[in-house]
Amino acid sequence: MKRLLINVAIFSSPFVFLVFLFGIFVIVVSSSINEFEIEPNVTEIFIGDSHIQSSINDSMLINSKNLGQMAESFYFTYFKLKLVLSSNPNIKKVYLGFSYHNLSDYYDEFINGEFSRSISPNYFYILPLNEQIKLIYWNFNALTEYLKILVRKGLKTINQDSNYAFSGGYLNNFTNTTVSYTSMDKRINFQYFADGCLNEFSFINMAYFEKIVNLCKDYNVEIILLNAPLHPYYKKMIPAEYESKYSELINCYKLAVIDFSSICNDDCCFTPDGDHVSLKGAMEVTEEIRKLIKIK
Repeated sequence: MKRLLINVAIFSSPFVFLVFLFGIFVIVVSSSINEFEIEPNVTEIFIGDSHIQSSINDSMLINSKNLGQMAESFYFTYFKLKLVLSSNPNIKKVYLGFSYHNLSDYYDEFINGEFSRSISPNYFYILPLNEQIKLIYWNFNALTEYLKILVRKGLKTINQDSNYAFSGGYLNNFTNTTVSYTSMDKRINFQYFADGCLNEFSFINMAYFEKIVNLCKDYNVEIILLNAPLHPYYKKMIPAEYESKYSELINCYKLAVIDFSSICNDDCCFTPDGDHVSLKGAMEVTEEIRKLIKIK
């Protein structure tokens, strides 16, 4: 028995040592971004997924910054926003991207499912330890590859001043595009259906939506929901259950909403999936935002 224990200890010691080294590495990287300061003149931020990232050109706005990031769930938005607000007392208003697709559990795949391995490393080092452990567990079936990605992201993070992987920012390279009805059908099916059945609502996204609302209250920051444009055909295909849940949550938390979901009707204002605006559409959205900010 004693011999067996010795053999186990010898066998496991390299693994324990590697875990120890990785733990130290995580602490070093995380401590390098314990603050995320943005320009002191910025008082309003836009945050959320690709709807925000592609539709708000913050270079056209005064005192505003776009922190939108592709495929960013409310789970990751919460921890990012918490870091932003704790580091920047100048922020007085948050525009949060909020649309029907955010409520579908297809989004869970970007948190703890198939696409977690490619999305979550961007945020790993701003998460608390218990959430980091969850991500490692959720990606345990491809642990070696996941840890390699985390190390690469960590090394890059240490060498960054502010352009971190989680920070996001305006990005839209879709010029001369138009919608495709085939692409819109595929997009609807991807977001709202699985094997012909309607997707469940995302418990984790709705839970962190509430956390975001409460976080803004804690920091005495105004939160305004922003529903980006959708092509009329795409919008017509959204299941009624999701439209109902969308309205229910808005009413439940008594939140202000800027609903741009119907402001663009020209096909060339959209990418083929009808779920994102093109460069032309982004110009229209940003101009509308400029008018609203100026009025206020």
